Amino acid sequence: MDLYIKNLLNIKDANINIKGLTIIVGENDTGKSTIGKALFCLIDLLNLNLYKARIKYVLRLLYDLENIIKYEKNFTGFKTMVILKEINKLKVILKYKRNFLFENKTKTKYLESIEKIEKYIPKKFKDENKVLLTILDNLKNVFDEKFLEKIKKDYAYQTLNNLFFGDFIKKGENEAFLKLSLKDEFILVKVNKDGTLELKEKNLRVLKNLEISYIETPFIFNIMNILLDTSLEGKEYYPILKDLKEKLISLPKKDKFLERKNLEEIKQKIIKIIGGKIEIDDLTGRFLYKKGSNSYQIENTATGIKAFGILLILLEKGYIGKNSILFLDEPEVHLHPKWQIEYGKIIVELVKFGVNVIISTHSPYMVDILEVLTKKEKINSNFYFAFNENNENKFRKLSVDNLEEIYSSLAKPIDIIREEENKIEDYKNN
Repeated sequence: MDLYIKNLLNIKDANINIKGLTIIVGENDTGKSTIGKALFCLIDLLNLNLYKARIKYVLRLLYDLENIIKYEKNFTGFKTMVILKEINKLKVILKYKRNFLFENKTKTKYLESIEKIEKYIPKKFKDENKVLLTILDNLKNVFDEKFLEKIKKDYAYQTLNNLFFGDFIKKGENEAFLKLSLKDEFILVKVNKDGTLELKEKNLRVLKNLEISYIETPFIFNIMNILLDTSLEGKEYYPILKDLKEKLISLPKKDKFLERKNLEEIKQKIIKIIGGKIEIDDLTGRFLYKKGSNSYQIENTATGIKAFGILLILLEKGYIGKNSILFLDEPEVHLHPKWQIEYGKIIVELVKFGVNVIISTHSPYMVDILEVLTKKEKINSNFYFAFNENNENKFRKLSVDNLEEIYSSLAKPIDIIREEENKIEDYKNN
């Protein structure tokens, strides 16, 4: 499987092969995380539930319409009240009757509310407000099957927007490309500077069944209550956190029972490393770290326990398994060197089982253990050196037998420290 990126943020172009273990090594701000986010976006799009996406799209249109009406000074109080009442009625339909939206009775109620909203918006205001007209047209056309392509493109654009905070096309360029391919299958997203998006798919078989888990920070446990806040319902927020949150609190996947059982040995290794288990309190719904007879809220545990805990939960829920993809974004940041080595060992065990693991790192300990175990276990691996040249992020593929460029880069800070030590010694001697 190959990921191709062009003109995304500071990446001019990159080709990353994803099979077995993929290690991307480089300093901060060399585009390592961008690779993971691009991959997440494409796989998320492949897994898109168009029915849910349609509901989500309509909810966003209603929120936009509501904001326009609330802050329009030319509307009378009565008209505003009627329109907002109909908007709330539509929200109720989408929230509690979403499974029946396409049944005639519910569909009729939906269209009647849209018609009533249109009736109470003055013609002059509609003629002068193109954004409002577009919203109303889209709300009416939501039942058109041709409209699904528009929703899919909108979803892709919004996901990119939320992943890269609105600034994802390389400066000076007019378009960005993201492509994931496997033999004769591919999905391609092209985003233009004017905000339009093109989407192409071909022969999707294996690709459409891919699943990715992206672990960016172990501190997700500390913000879980914020992410569970109902005020976020219908609103967009950082997709990676949202996806991981939903996986952590979900029920175990029934169709992955045997696979979860086969991964038991790896789970037990993690439990041994952290000295306890991760469980959910039935009363509060909070995650607990259980060590012997004692229980602690996981927010109050060491960050390393959280990091291993996420892996443990995803394994137990069935989200890490054969042919799945796991992206680990600089996991060493909060781990003691000893635990970095243990983490590396777990990664290799997962790869041996059939998980495709991509890890971005700038830790010599992590690179070293992965290099040693890759050779020892004879697993498929791809090492990439990420670097910045002429203000462009580039990626060079290296052989596992020739990683000198990586180690040289990681050793630079030590060389700087040694230089400073020598200066201090020279100063003392003089």
